[in-house]
Amino acid sequence: MSSVDDFFDEPHFGETIRNFCSGATPSLIFTLRGKRVEVLRQPTQDMRGSRCVYFLRSQPDSVTPLSTNSIGKEVVTGILDDDLLPMLRLLLEQVYQPAIGEDEESAAAPKKETQEFMGAIESFVHSIDEAGVCVQHGIVLNISSQLSEWCEEQLDANLGPRTLAQRNAGMVPSVRTTLISWCQLIRSHVESTEQDESLQDGGPMSELQHWKGRMATCEALMEQVSRELYRPMLQLLSQSEPAIVTDLSNLTVRLSDACAEAKDNVKFLYTLEKFTTPLYHGSPIDGAESMPGLLNAIQIMYNISRFFNTQQSIQQLLVKVNQQMVHCCRRYVLSGEACVFKLDPDTARASIDQCASFNELYHQQYYHVKGKLLQHPMQKQWDFDEKILFGKLDNFCHQLQDIKDILDFVLRYDTLCAAAFANFQPVAKCFREFRQYLDAHSNASLHLSAADFNIYIADVHTRVAELDDRLLQYIQTEFKKISGTTEMLTVLRQLESSFAIHAPPQAVQDVLNSKFHMVLKHYNDDLSYIEALYTDLHRDPPLPRDFPQVAG
Repeated sequence: MSSVDDFFDEPHFGETIRNFCSGATPSLIFTLRGKRVEVLRQPTQDMRGSRCVYFLRSQPDSVTPLSTNSIGKEVVTGILDDDLLPMLRLLLEQVYQPAIGEDEESAAAPKKETQEFMGAIESFVHSIDEAGVCVQHGIVLNISSQLSEWCEEQLDANLGPRTLAQRNAGMVPSVRTTLISWCQLIRSHVESTEQDESLQDGGPMSELQHWKGRMATCEALMEQVSRELYRPMLQLLSQSEPAIVTDLSNLTVRLSDACAEAKDNVKFLYTLEKFTTPLYHGSPIDGAESMPGLLNAIQIMYNISRFFNTQQSIQQLLVKVNQQMVHCCRRYVLSGEACVFKLDPDTARASIDQCASFNELYHQQYYHVKGKLLQHPMQKQWDFDEKILFGKLDNFCHQLQDIKDILDFVLRYDTLCAAAFANFQPVAKCFREFRQYLDAHSNASLHLSAADFNIYIADVHTRVAELDDRLLQYIQTEFKKISGTTEMLTVLRQLESSFAIHAPPQAVQDVLNSKFHMVLKHYNDDLSYIEALYTDLHRDPPLPRDFPQVAG
């Protein structure tokens, strides 16, 4: 960095900054190429291949000097690398989107408008991803510069295949090696239909991303192998080794078919985008509104698409829809938190109920489409494996139900602790330890596999059972200390009111019922005693000392 430090120490650096701040120059760009720092007055082609830091006046014609109060509004600044697309995506995702989300003016704006604006940014980021896919999948057929120059010379000479073969016999090994490598590369891409691992667990738009990448690859290969420039190589080998040319020709046909398939699939998958957007950026409520349209669009694609019309491909797409529904529900429940137990319990329970309704609606819409198809036997039927189709969201909703049961447990004990029962401190202490356990373990972030979640939830249930046992012991112990029927009834009423909203477990309810029966028995015994006492003494009641025999 010594060269950079030296640049900042140069006398003209201060003058450059003063000119920009005074308004004499509307832009200021520093570029770093290797160890050399340069200053540019405006963007040029020389910026390519270097890292640059730019400062731009928002009003280029303004000559008003900058001040500490105006620089934040009048100057736009940033960093650009040679790899522009990822840099721009990073800038939007990690700078502008969080800044807009936390901005006070954005918070005051109507929610619908804010969502539309954020959706537009997401769409632009998606467009950047698409451009990145095209760049990433732009496969190049390797050819040496010497062989490329030879092809140009032969095109200019315009010789026939035989004459070309006779005059250029020495080029055969080089051309053979090049075309064989092309055949291998094209065959590997034509025969490879598996998705990237990063896309296999994605939503339905990952299917679109896969086919867009395949389309970009096939089009790039098709454009290169069909170039007029490479015709002399084919003419040369058609005389000496026609099998290689035939193989390349067959692969070109297959490549053309693969390109047509990818284009057709991309066209149909794009029709799903407006229905799947709520699953990526909205809530289960938004997803429920778009679900009928999404399933109908998939059903239409299944019946009229040229290529994306097999049972396997549609089932895979529906599984991806199910996976994205899981991501949507998880994002909705967590609301930005890492652990669901750090949320307000009532809010989390309401979110869980909404997710369960979303899953139920998905089942209903699926069977609705399937039922309509049964009325038209000539159309393709939805005979998919429903365990695979619904499995992930069903399992996730079962996990959510387990989480909801724990939240009910937490709310129940929150109410008990707030009631301030006598001698309840040991139970309250155990409950606080349980809450600390929940807060400390991020396992409840709902990202666990079904097996790992079952292990986690089993541990939680063990702790819940221990705490319920403590509560039972407390109830039994406290009632042993109470001798008066009225006092027993008061404690029971307090416990009943604490369990009015969140019912106790069955074991605790059974104990409370037994205590109520015990209170009733005590009342019955008291009444029987009073009745017997009255029967014995009502004709000759005992009088305190010095009381008259007759009142009045």
